[in-house]
Amino acid sequence: MAHHHNHAPGVEHANGPIRLGLCLAAFVPAGLTGALGTVRLAAVLGAELARVMLGVPDVARWLSWRGSTVSWQDNINAWVAAAAPVLELADRLGVQLVVEPHPKQVVYDPASARALLAAVDRVKPAGVKLCLDPANVAAVGHNPVHAVRGWGKHLAAVHAKDLQFWRQPEDPRGAGWSRYGPGPAIRFRALGSGELPWSAIVAALLDEEYRGVVYVEHEDALLPTEQGVANSLAVLRRLLPAASPQGRTW
Repeated sequence: MAHHHNHAPGVEHANGPIRLGLCLAAFVPAGLTGALGTVRLAAVLGAELARVMLGVPDVARWLSWRGSTVSWQDNINAWVAAAAPVLELADRLGVQLVVEPHPKQVVYDPASARALLAAVDRVKPAGVKLCLDPANVAAVGHNPVHAVRGWGKHLAAVHAKDLQFWRQPEDPRGAGWSRYGPGPAIRFRALGSGELPWSAIVAALLDEEYRGVVYVEHEDALLPTEQGVANSLAVLRRLLPAASPQGRTW
């Protein structure tokens, strides 16, 4: 099921489950207050999902040294402790919390996502689920097709956008380029304008029996919003089944 939204903090309405996004730089009182307010607003609106992005206490811990006593798990543990009142409120109000892998979050790749989901499950089973953006995961070097597999009921939402990599030695030219870490520059594009294998990504989601919403996320700096959204929806509509397939024919 495909919908679209523009990427921005705040309310995101997709003519389906209303998703609420809040992006904060660190675990500070104002951030937790905002997250609690997001959950309350989701409950008032009858939203099924509330996406919280609380930042990361120490982003440098992705690089561990031999003999070090610290690791990324420290960030996972800090997230679970800080988010405890948000988890409790969401559970009481019947709102499902979701997190989205992003380089400036505690969850930034498949491994950190599994670690956070497992840590939350130990204190609040299914307290957090995943809003997966294959382009975000590919931007930090992971295979976007493999990234959508294996989540089961933990996968609650999927974002759809395309991705370009800058592979030239000089600095990139043109609009929309940024860096998601020490790797090459990247820019997000409408579906069909980048390098991601969206036919294989959609097939993997169907294989995994994902039946949630696929949100078109427009972040293409080269196309007007209406054109970028229309292009992306056209790609998804060619790939998603319009009716029940007949299955193998021979």
